[in-house]
Amino acid sequence: MIAVCGIDGAGKTTLIETLARSLGQSGEAVHVTRQPTSFYRGLEPVRTYHDEGACNIPAECLALLSAADRSLHLAQEVLPALMAGKTVISDRFVAAAAAIFETRGLSRSWIDEVNRFCPPPHGQILLDISGEAAVERIRQRGGYIRLEERSAETLEAIRQNYLRQRQENCLVLNALESPESIADQAGGYVTSMIKRSAHA
Repeated sequence: MIAVCGIDGAGKTTLIETLARSLGQSGEAVHVTRQPTSFYRGLEPVRTYHDEGACNIPAECLALLSAADRSLHLAQEVLPALMAGKTVISDRFVAAAAAIFETRGLSRSWIDEVNRFCPPPHGQILLDISGEAAVERIRQRGGYIRLEERSAETLEAIRQNYLRQRQENCLVLNALESPESIADQAGGYVTSMIKRSAHA
């Protein structure tokens, strides 16, 4: 399992599409997924927070809903795909929840505790971009701007949490490089992860 992370505007969707296409062409069975899932995104407290801000919704409530969503996602989609021998590429995973909810004032130890059921991915790719540059990209692409995307400062805080918590198996890439360069570096990394898993 490979988790692709980064703040909004980093280019995760483009990279995941490129990786999935490349791996598929090489004969690898690939399953693409994302966290949080539509279950979490559709919950009323989550929609209210994204539309209106924190209001009277505790960050702990959202974090627990996020953890429940992750547990369902693992049981119903991720683990079955892995058991079937597929390479799973996830748009965000538990590191994203940790980075975001730390920004909302929760302690990392508490976040780790409520997500202790969640195994780490085999590999992680972090697309790194400043909050200011990310906001500019988001403005250029148009469309609906979620709460987290309205402040370069907030995005920068999430970015710093990502960088601070990154693990040894995390490849950090400069999201401002060309899509081709990013795809080449990420592709080499994922291929090495697959080969290592095959020989484990």
